[in-house]
Amino acid sequence: MTASTFSFQVDRYCTPRQVIEQRYHARQINDRPHAVDTTLRPGVAPMDIVPSDATVISSYQSDGAAVLLAEGSGYVIYVESWASVSHIGVAADRAVTASEVLEGITAGRKDEPGLTSSTVAIWKQKSNGGGARSDRTLSAKSWEEIQRNYPRTVRRQMEAMVRRNNVDEDEGRLILFHGAPGTGKTTAIRALMHEWGQWCETHLITDPDRMFADSDYLINVLESVEGQSAPTLGSPPGEPKWKLVVAEDADPYLRSTARFDAGAALGRLLNATDGLLGQSTKTLVLLTTNEELTRLQPALIRPGRCLTRIEFDHFSPREAGTWFGDGRVGPVGESTLAELFEARRTGTSCPQQALSIGAYL
Repeated sequence: MTASTFSFQVDRYCTPRQVIEQRYHARQINDRPHAVDTTLRPGVAPMDIVPSDATVISSYQSDGAAVLLAEGSGYVIYVESWASVSHIGVAADRAVTASEVLEGITAGRKDEPGLTSSTVAIWKQKSNGGGARSDRTLSAKSWEEIQRNYPRTVRRQMEAMVRRNNVDEDEGRLILFHGAPGTGKTTAIRALMHEWGQWCETHLITDPDRMFADSDYLINVLESVEGQSAPTLGSPPGEPKWKLVVAEDADPYLRSTARFDAGAALGRLLNATDGLLGQSTKTLVLLTTNEELTRLQPALIRPGRCLTRIEFDHFSPREAGTWFGDGRVGPVGESTLAELFEARRTGTSCPQQALSIGAYL
């Protein structure tokens, strides 16, 4: 193969990282025409993933990133590593060589023992309308590891959820998690996010009040297809994943007065889960609230709209004693998961919630 001319102009604004990246591209153009790339989250030390038969030919270290270029037999590797992510490129003389080297680099890159990690799409409204997406990696323990942190009734309902691997067309698209603060709703979401990772991509909405008020923003989320598996050189793209759109503390849309408080936003929410808009996309909406079931908007909890509705309840004294597992006597009354952890940390008994004057009995 005849080498091609590669021109790269360097001036005072060019960083060492850019120089190393361009050296990598020059090799692609000349004698390493087959390239593959991937990302690892969180970031890794570039030297830790360079194969033993490769030699580092260029490197750069800054306050925020580490970059290197290495060469092995028939291939070159470019690694750009930041705190939260590492970008890895491999260019080789043959496509199969590039794929094999990249697979060798990424194989065995596991999370800390007892932890799992999943990529989550984080959404916020853009200043000019619509939604902007960025990806983050969240760590969480599997459902098997955390299930003992929930009372039996909650555990039974969550187990039915985590075993799912699809949603039928005639099933509801709305998931409601409701219960007092400290009962473990957010931790359960993280476990669900991990257990469903193979077929469902999680989208976390940082400003649900704006998303349900801005139709462009809502459409951006519903039509996002980043979860679709990309094509390879020999196979077409796979089917898009389902989306799990999560909005925590969504009380304004769930109260019985939501039609007056939230206005058109409630209508958009209903359409996203049960209307033509929702049925045309593979989208589930998970809302959390501290409201009691009797105070929820009837239109949201009617039969057929909810895929599931789980109340995150308190631990009974007997269940709390079992949770401690050290022979400690459980509290006299009911306790939240947060109260149990605090009692274990401090070695004290769980605080009991006292009725305030004028409260309903």
